[in-house]
Amino acid sequence: MWDISIAGISAYHILCYMLFFSFIGWLWESCYVSVMEKRVVNRGYVSGPLCTIYGVGGIFMTLSLRPFSNNYILLFLLAIVFTTTLEYFTASVMEALFHTSWWDYTEEKFNYKGRICLKSSLAWGFASLLLFNFLLPLADRLIGMVTEKTGHILITIAVCLYTVDFIMATIAAVDVSRQLDRMEVLLDEIEEYIRSTRLYSSGEELKNRMGALRLKIKEVNYVKRYSKRLEVAQAVWKDRITAAGSKYAGEVQGRMKDLMGKATLGRSWNSLLQGRILRAYPRMASSKYFRRLRKESEEHGDD
Repeated sequence: MWDISIAGISAYHILCYMLFFSFIGWLWESCYVSVMEKRVVNRGYVSGPLCTIYGVGGIFMTLSLRPFSNNYILLFLLAIVFTTTLEYFTASVMEALFHTSWWDYTEEKFNYKGRICLKSSLAWGFASLLLFNFLLPLADRLIGMVTEKTGHILITIAVCLYTVDFIMATIAAVDVSRQLDRMEVLLDEIEEYIRSTRLYSSGEELKNRMGALRLKIKEVNYVKRYSKRLEVAQAVWKDRITAAGSKYAGEVQGRMKDLMGKATLGRSWNSLLQGRILRAYPRMASSKYFRRLRKESEEHGDD
């Protein structure tokens, strides 16, 4: 098995490269998102320090683009085409499997269906130059620091651990997708109720407040405190509830209490994994929600 060769590279080196690229991708993504979110984020599909799409992208670039590694312009352009296709395909498959969107570029310029955008594609192009001029030589030096026999043992252990991690992450992701769908139904109920009250002065205000409620519910969902979820609703609508008057406000608070009592993604043995996924992908939501956003974005662009 270890001697199997693809495009002149042994299976052993391919697995080493994939784990190395996945780790570098995880390191970059985690640091970038942590800075943007102003909190520590363990980025990636699995719980371990690996971001699989970087590993897969790095391996395919290594196998397919190596003949062009000395032609920087051609390498840059081919990497953009390949990796953009990979990113779009990955987003489409994950939406189809889990009925959720894991990332969204709707707010970025020159995006397509929120799955890919020009900025991300250009970043992948520059990454290809970094890959062949720095990362691959570094990976080869690290691989050469251990004997192949030791390397085989370490890679086997790493692959087994990754497989278990991947299976557990997939189970958690399926649960999250189902629960996000249920939360979307609940939010529709809340929005419909709010529309029947005098708590908002315009459709745009309602949209903005529902967006705030959606984010805040997800942030506290794994705190598992009903009182905290109720505080979220009160914080979002506090000024409007107060303006409604004491008698009417009591009715609104009672109804919101009933609705917010359902605002949880549920309890399960893998709730910690579900929480990690949502923290790793803070913009993750049901495909239904993102289709609505993308439609609104397209309509706004036509105006």
